[in-house]
Amino acid sequence: VKKVSNIGELASTYQEIVEELSTLVVSSGALIKGDANSGGVNAKGMVDLSVLMEQYLDGPEIDCDVVMSGGEYQYAAVADNGPTMEPYFNE
Repeated sequence: VKKVSNIGELASTYQEIVEELSTLVVSSGALIKGDANSGGVNAKGMVDLSVLMEQYLDGPEIDCDVVMSGGEYQYAAVADNGPTMEPYFNE
């Protein structure tokens, strides 16, 4: 997660992320950075590599993570992400 302040930063950060995602492969069930010799399967056909962009809201970040199955929650947790070093954020 990275904060951008203008349209130029948005465009360059988006391109940087798309380029990094294009290097990922799935190996032993994990996403890893791959190359011609790393083995694994190109992640593009295996997992959703969409990029989510959101408006920045200043203040503390509290996460509420929920695992759903069959329309019912199976697990839920609330966590405080704590302070971060901008422009990067914990996720």
